[in-house]
Amino acid sequence: MNNFKLFGIIVIGFVVIIGNINVSEAGGRGRKYVPDAAIIERPQSEFPPTPVLTHVPDKAVPEEMISIRGKNFFYQKDSDQFYYSNIKEVFFVKDGIETKAEELTSVSYRGKLEDKLTFEAPQESGLYSLKIILKEGDPVVWAKSLIAVVDTRSEEELVRQKAIEEAVKQRQQEEEEEQRVPAEQQAPRCNPNVPTYSQRGCIEEGSEEHKRSPYDGLPCPGEEVPSYSKIGCIP
Repeated sequence: MNNFKLFGIIVIGFVVIIGNINVSEAGGRGRKYVPDAAIIERPQSEFPPTPVLTHVPDKAVPEEMISIRGKNFFYQKDSDQFYYSNIKEVFFVKDGIETKAEELTSVSYRGKLEDKLTFEAPQESGLYSLKIILKEGDPVVWAKSLIAVVDTRSEEELVRQKAIEEAVKQRQQEEEEEQRVPAEQQAPRCNPNVPTYSQRGCIEEGSEEHKRSPYDGLPCPGEEVPSYSKIGCIP
């Protein structure tokens, strides 16, 4: 009789253990179907207002700055007086190829005027649409009217610019050659502790020879070159 009771207790315990294992496995399998809150997409209403382009130029010059205007380039967070830019990157798109716009800056006029984006046009000429990548929200594509990137400089200006570039390159080569001259053939540096009249032929530190700009004695380049690099150029 006691053996029968003992056998019954063992059977019941075994059934309880098996039941707990099945429940645990079922719970584990069930947890796999619970959606992860981190991957739930945010509703569009939670994003800042989508930027709207109101003015896009139809022409641009390669590697020169252009500006576009619009609304909602900036936004305000709840209970925050500051304006935050929602513009991350701008791309020029031609034949399916995207070229990132460099020198990107954005200006907000806090609702008084339209917001402004300024960036550099691509180097290659052609017809481009715009793709604006936002920090929050879907990209904005502008293809209503393509931007014609064309070099509008006259042929004379192009020839003049090429001549300047070649002259600067020639001068750099000459300076490199001068640096290869043996030390014994170079004029000695003036000793600041000795009167210069007794050091004929020496080169003073800070003399004009060491301060020559790349365009010294050459035609003056355009406005894209800083003024300090145009010292001694010929207008």
